[in-house]
Amino acid sequence: MATVAQRFDSGKYSDLTITCGNQSWQVHRNIVCFDSNFFAAACDGNFLEAQQGKIDLPEDDPKIVDLVLQYLYKLDYSDDEVSEAASKDDGTLDLNRSSSREPSPFAAATEAQESVDDQVSKLEEVEIETDQAVDLQNIHSRLLVNTAVYATADRLNIPELKDLAAAKFAECAKYWPQHDFVTIVSAVLDSTPANDRGLRPIIAERCENHISEILGIKIPEGKPTVDSKEWEKVLTKDGDFLYSVLRQKTAKTLECEEKRTAEIAQLAAELEDQKRVTKQSKSHFLSTLSRLSTFSCYMLSANLHSYDRKGRRGHEAQKAQV
Repeated sequence: MATVAQRFDSGKYSDLTITCGNQSWQVHRNIVCFDSNFFAAACDGNFLEAQQGKIDLPEDDPKIVDLVLQYLYKLDYSDDEVSEAASKDDGTLDLNRSSSREPSPFAAATEAQESVDDQVSKLEEVEIETDQAVDLQNIHSRLLVNTAVYATADRLNIPELKDLAAAKFAECAKYWPQHDFVTIVSAVLDSTPANDRGLRPIIAERCENHISEILGIKIPEGKPTVDSKEWEKVLTKDGDFLYSVLRQKTAKTLECEEKRTAEIAQLAAELEDQKRVTKQSKSHFLSTLSRLSTFSCYMLSANLHSYDRKGRRGHEAQKAQV
C-alpha cells in the first residue's frame, strides 16, 4: 500500500496541479487542503482555480514551495537539501517573492496557533571554538531556507509548518558566532510582520545576547569583527524590532541586578549568622575555659594539700624512729 509520502513522489491519482515559476506538482486535494486554509479556500470556493484544478503561486520560490509540499505529505522537510542550491553567489536567498510583512489574511483566525513554544527561543547557545569543524556557511543557508519556509507557511496559512520552520531556525541560530548574521536578521525583518512571535523573538534574543559585539563596542578576543554600519542600517529600519531588543536587554539587566541584590542580601544574612555563631562559640569557649581554670586550681590546691600532709607524716615518722 502506497504511503502518503509516496503519493507525493508519484503524483498518481492527483486531482490538483500547483505551479510556481517553471515547476509544477501533481498533488491531492484531500492532503494539501487539510492543513492549509489557503489551498482549502482556493479549492472550496467558486474560483477559477477550483474549476480548472490548478493553483499558481507566482510570488513564491519553487524550491521553497517544494519544501512546503514535502511537509504537507511527510510532516517534515529537509532544510539541508536546498540550502546550497537555493543560495545566491553572495550567500543569500531571494526572499522578496515570499515576503509578507503584512499579517496573513488568516492571522486573526489562527492567532492562538501562531505563537511558537517559548522554549524555542531559549535554546542553549553553542559557542563555536576556532578549532571546531562547524560549517557556518551551511548553517547560514539553512537559516535563510527556514526563514523563507516560515514566511511562505504564513502566507499559505499552515500554522504547524510555521512552528516547525521556527524550531529548525532556532536550532541553527543557537550557534555563535554566525556567518553574516546581519543578513539573517534583515531577511527575517523583511519577511515577517511586526507582531510575529515565531522568528523575531529568536533573532531578538541573539542580538540582545551579543549587543556589544553587534554595536562594535566590545569584541571578544579571537572573535571576528562585525560590520557595525550594516547592523546600524538593519536595526534602525525596524523600530519595533529595535524596541524588542532594547526591552529584552533592559529586562535581563534588571533581572541580573535583582539577582545580585538578592545574593548580597543572602551573603549578608549568612555573615550575620556566622558572627552570631562565632560570638556564641567564643562565649562558650570562655565559659569552658573558666570552668577548666577553676577545676585546675582546685586540683592544684588538692594536690598541694595532699603533698603537705604526706610530708608531715614522713617527718613525724622520722622523729619517732630517732
